[in-house]
Amino acid sequence: MEQFKKTLEERPFEFIKLTTIRAVKYFSPIRPLGFWFYQHGWKQFVFISCSALASFLLFLFGFAGIISSFFKEKRNHLLFYFLSFVFLTFASIVPIIVETRYRLPIYPFMAVFAGFFISRFISFKIEYFNYLIYSFIFLMALLFVDLSLEYKKILEKIDVIFKYGK
Repeated sequence: MEQFKKTLEERPFEFIKLTTIRAVKYFSPIRPLGFWFYQHGWKQFVFISCSALASFLLFLFGFAGIISSFFKEKRNHLLFYFLSFVFLTFASIVPIIVETRYRLPIYPFMAVFAGFFISRFISFKIEYFNYLIYSFIFLMALLFVDLSLEYKKILEKIDVIFKYGK
């Protein structure tokens, strides 16, 4: 905690930069939901790929639900409190540290908003389609930023998966 305070006081712009990078990693759709070490080679790669796809879909529909509820459900005060919990879950972790496992508390919120969005989308397709597009654009931006920051590390991990499996 002392190091955190010292960094914040001495190098606030570096702190903002690092926090932004951690926020991107926190919501990046290429970060898998899980990683099983007992699998190797192509099996591990397939598992990680499916896990990253599940993460992408959860965040795609979850963000679409957050965006649509923010604009369409302004009178629903309970939804406002729920959005506050989502923000607090994110804000309590990102300024300090981010690893994929620290995203676990956000998944139930994203699942609820994903369900909210999907139920609204089924009923009002045209009206809610734009929210899905906005969510997709946001996730693609996060994906490209994360890939540009971590591409060497990602390639190394893929290389390790296939070398270890041989």
